[in-house]
Amino acid sequence: MKKLASAVVALVLTATVAEAQRPRDVFTRPVLPAPEALGRLNLDLAWHLHVPTDGPRDGLFSIQLLDGQLFVQTRSNALAAIDAETGVLQWRAQLGRPYGAQQPVGINAASVFAANATTLYSLDRATGHFQWQLELPNVPSCAPVAVEDRLYINTNPDRFLAYRVPRFRPNVPPETPVVKETKKELGTPAVPPATSPAPAVPASSGRIEADRMEPDLLKEVRLGAPIEQEPLLTEATILLVDTLGYVTVLNTSRLEKQDKRFPFQTGLAVPVEQYAGMVYAAFRDLNLYAVDLPDDHRLVWRFVAGAPILHKPVATDADLYVVVDGSGLYRIDRETGHVVWPAPNARGPNVRRFLAANDKFVYARDSSGRLVVLDRARGTVLSIYDLRDYTVPLSNDRNDRIYLAANDGLVICLHDHSYPSPLQYRLPPAKPKAKPGPGAKPQPKPEEKPMEDKDKMEKKDAEDVKKG
Repeated sequence: MKKLASAVVALVLTATVAEAQRPRDVFTRPVLPAPEALGRLNLDLAWHLHVPTDGPRDGLFSIQLLDGQLFVQTRSNALAAIDAETGVLQWRAQLGRPYGAQQPVGINAASVFAANATTLYSLDRATGHFQWQLELPNVPSCAPVAVEDRLYINTNPDRFLAYRVPRFRPNVPPETPVVKETKKELGTPAVPPATSPAPAVPASSGRIEADRMEPDLLKEVRLGAPIEQEPLLTEATILLVDTLGYVTVLNTSRLEKQDKRFPFQTGLAVPVEQYAGMVYAAFRDLNLYAVDLPDDHRLVWRFVAGAPILHKPVATDADLYVVVDGSGLYRIDRETGHVVWPAPNARGPNVRRFLAANDKFVYARDSSGRLVVLDRARGTVLSIYDLRDYTVPLSNDRNDRIYLAANDGLVICLHDHSYPSPLQYRLPPAKPKAKPGPGAKPQPKPEEKPMEDKDKMEKKDAEDVKKG
């Protein structure tokens, strides 16, 4: 009996260690998903690309989807910009000495901002050309946030810095030459070697509007507690959330503190998600709060998770996706807080991360790294496919594409057959239509398919994926 108990304990420990050894820093060399297997999931491989890395000791530090560009950072401090729809490598640059301290990048319309230890670099978003660099008083504690000629950044341990930066016009990239394939077994496009930052672009080129290239420090604020959450912006305010759960509010015009400093009782559990003026913040009290920033920071609704929330919530136009430890993935109505499906996937695979969604399906990963396809209407599991060697996933809140990567530098993009073009979220609000003049004839409304037909089509799609 003791031998049996020992064997059971050993098996549990082996499973725990196996799961613990599958984090995002494990070096793997995955193969491309088989077209037949993807076809059974109603998926296509849109593109794949190898971002060069410095061998097994290197890997991917982060992968971000920002305004149509995929920014991939390696641990050796190389930064690559990829067209997120086509997979074309736009540029690569080496930022300072390899293997320095890093944070995810920030962008505005013309520039991308990336840090290596205490040095902050500004590069042209279209070409990767060097614009300027700045020595910070300490290592950044989160990604920078930029808007036009303002840059906001938090540094260790508790300092918030606001800079006025040179204002560049967005550059139009030259046509990307067609590259030949070098790895026949994978069909991986060759890429040019990483280049050192180029000299600053002269003002006579017409791509710079500022007289000075050096950023100016506008404001420094010390909060008294570490700040690991990037600043949250509205048109009128900047919100700084420290690790103790306090929120400090500054106005954007003079960067002065407002008389609003309120605690959430406990600190943040995961980074905050922001959609327009709404903020979704999960705290260590096992609650998720939806706060309307423009409306005097009004609490709109609260979701009681009952267990730790594992990752940053992901907001799309209509939904909020939340992963709760032990319960799986929840789909919540973003505006009302109504739980659309209360994690019915908890009875199946241990869903641990949201990946992407379209009108019919939701894609996620389980604790083993497998791709899980869920029915968007009901939340039930339709199919599972092993992609565990892609250890660097991206939770996509911008469109319906599935982006996965591995530490050997391979990045892939998957999408549903029915959506050859990306289904975009977070679109700007539509402009109101002009009112018809007097005597104008009313425009006929476009014909809509009956709801019964739409339900039948969605049910058929779900059954096809489940059968596959």
